[in-house]
Amino acid sequence: MRFVLVVLGVAALSVPACTGVDATSGSDPGPNMDEGGTTADGSTSGTLPEAGSGCNASAAPRCDGNTLVTCSSAGVAEITPCALDCDAAQGRCKSLRPTIAASDVDISAATATKPIDLPDTILIEADTGFIGRRNPDGTSFGTPIRAAGAGTIDGVVYAVVDQTGAPKLAVFGFAALSIGAATTVKVVGTNAVALMAKGPIAVDGHLSARGDCAVLPRIAGPGGFLAGLPAAASDGAPGGGLGGAVDAVNPFACGGCGGGGNGTAGTFGGNAVDGARVGSGGLGGMPRGKTILVEPILAGGGGGGCAGGPGGGALALLASGEIRVTGVVEAGGCGGGKAGFSNSNSCGAGGGGGGAGGTIFFEAPTVVVASSGRVLANGGGGGGGSNGMEGLRADGSDASSTDATPAPGGASGQFGSVVCNKGAAGSPAAANQPLQCDHSAGSTRAAGGAGGAGHIAARTKEGVAAVVSGAVVSPAFLNEFVQTR
Repeated sequence: MRFVLVVLGVAALSVPACTGVDATSGSDPGPNMDEGGTTADGSTSGTLPEAGSGCNASAAPRCDGNTLVTCSSAGVAEITPCALDCDAAQGRCKSLRPTIAASDVDISAATATKPIDLPDTILIEADTGFIGRRNPDGTSFGTPIRAAGAGTIDGVVYAVVDQTGAPKLAVFGFAALSIGAATTVKVVGTNAVALMAKGPIAVDGHLSARGDCAVLPRIAGPGGFLAGLPAAASDGAPGGGLGGAVDAVNPFACGGCGGGGNGTAGTFGGNAVDGARVGSGGLGGMPRGKTILVEPILAGGGGGGCAGGPGGGALALLASGEIRVTGVVEAGGCGGGKAGFSNSNSCGAGGGGGGAGGTIFFEAPTVVVASSGRVLANGGGGGGGSNGMEGLRADGSDASSTDATPAPGGASGQFGSVVCNKGAAGSPAAANQPLQCDHSAGSTRAAGGAGGAGHIAARTKEGVAAVVSGAVVSPAFLNEFVQTR
């Protein structure tokens, strides 16, 4: 395997150079990958006509290289450049064949092209199909972009499909999708989400798949995992952080709780030492067994241990046209909760682990993240520990929604002159375990570990890199080749 460096703008990505082979399966791509240049009946294409010129209305559609030539019923030539090559055998432009479960959903009935362009927050509800605005009490207001319900409503297709070993996948199908610069779109619910378009997708505003980190209990992003679920990692899902241990003899030392995993493992919780009593920190959640480019399953980040932060959500943007990001697409993890407090010699609970960053997946002929664009899926900071002062403890910070700055760990309480360590900073900081929390008397609760980094991946047309031109992408792109049908 050799590598070709594609340079555009400020930065470039290295992509594998493979020709004529499906890079996912290693097999020949089959008859739907035939070169253009012939008509549907196998004859050689003629000279490319000018758009709008006269033509034979009964002529079959044909390919001229990567251009589709058709003739309207009024005898007017129509010229269509094909983003994913022209299928000469069928006389049409090829369309995206998603590699995740969204491939099971037919969006041919989608007609909606109206931009989502309101100076407000728009909800995309993964579990109902609703797209629009809601009041705090849950009632909708204004005209919804799409009413709730399965099937095609208001020109948008909605269907829910199963994924093996992972949350269900909600697919929203559009003719084309754009999000205006003044608009915030929040994707909510328990299902992972794929926004799929027959044409292009443009994100000029803010598209978020993080959970609700401000409420208690905290809510995971769509397709993400709640805190306190120490599930082992599988190919389809990451692991959650484990709770800290309590000294077996005298439960006065309580270890911090581990952060959730996804693209990388969560960090360990801190160790608590109180004289001869030791409470070990909880293990961080394990990363996914395979990346989405190897195992095409869409799942979000693992939750932190104990009163930890839930993981970021799972969001796919799939388009047969270009995907362009000049705004923000993010799926960060929430910060872990601060340590429990007791003014008696009892443990309570260590600091909660931060939630891991979620998963963001692009699949299109071309993906462009402009210099103003931000694509972020980092982990939350660990919750602060405590060794006696309730008021000084603090929750870990949520992953940033604007840049790659690591989420700070929560500040810790102190007893007298002894300062307990603060929670670990979320990814992309170094994956270090918080220092142990020492105290010579009374109870000690160590700080929580950080949430691991998420996944950001792109599949694009063969030979065309997912272009990052001075943008902020954290963690870095994984890149592969798109499939067509």
